[in-house]
Amino acid sequence: MNQAGTVVEELDDWEVLCSFLPEGWEQKARDFGALTRARGISGAGALLRILLIHIAMGCSLAETSVRAEQLGLGRLNPTAVYKRLRSAEEWLRWLAEQMRSDLGMVSPSVGRRVRAVDATSISEQGSTGTDWRITTPLT
Repeated sequence: MNQAGTVVEELDDWEVLCSFLPEGWEQKARDFGALTRARGISGAGALLRILLIHIAMGCSLAETSVRAEQLGLGRLNPTAVYKRLRSAEEWLRWLAEQMRSDLGMVSPSVGRRVRAVDATSISEQGSTGTDWRITTPLT
């Protein structure tokens, strides 16, 4: 079975996943600016599924773009996926906080900003390990 088929099987339980999401999560996507217009995607559910392909499955932006189109979630190029991810920050934070509070978990007050970083390792020809690491802050 190809990898795209595996993704489809994993996403078959979307309704089960949605049952864990807080009430009104779709409207909050619009309220927080994650979904100002639905160009290229059908709505908040498709946007969340696309973002989860990138975040939870560790796919690159390009691979996320291809998988989203294969699954019929929407047609976004890698740059559009990146922009959607950036605009969804507050919405995703709200989702996480709501889900944590529903479970009775208290949000940690670290007093520090959490920063996400994407990194690429480069090995020169003949090298036995990583020679260079390029990091890009996402926030």
